[in-house]
Amino acid sequence: MSCKEIIVCDDVKCVYSADAGGYEGVIDWVDGGRIRIFLACDPEEPGDPVVMKYLFEHVYREKEAWTKKAIDFACERFLPYFYYTSGFGAQYVMKKPFFEKLLIPEALELFDEGEIHFVFKTVTIASKLHFFDVAGTTTDGFTLLQDNGVDIPTV
Repeated sequence: MSCKEIIVCDDVKCVYSADAGGYEGVIDWVDGGRIRIFLACDPEEPGDPVVMKYLFEHVYREKEAWTKKAIDFACERFLPYFYYTSGFGAQYVMKKPFFEKLLIPEALELFDEGEIHFVFKTVTIASKLHFFDVAGTTTDGFTLLQDNGVDIPTV
């Protein structure tokens, strides 16, 4: 018997979407914001929804710390790359405190093996749209930053 919905954090309903391949819901996050959550698991596999529910609740209990880690990683990876590709003076235009304020969580996605993604709201920098996605695992932390689906290298 498959589970078509799960309840996380006592009152947030996540409904299974076959098109997305997981459970989707919306939950309150840090600073009064709301984010979309996506929990990738198969409702037909015994135990998968329960494991994903508890994994999410573990992350949720430490949501401020996880959000800070995601923002810090995005800054550490993107700013040197931005300075390198933008050329002289870029470090005077884009400072870390300003960039941090631009990074507002929009979605949190959890996958098998503890893979975690923070997706940030769209950011416009110098008339260019940026879609930032920070990825890693719940055990090892963040290891990848993508902008518009392209990996941002370490510079």
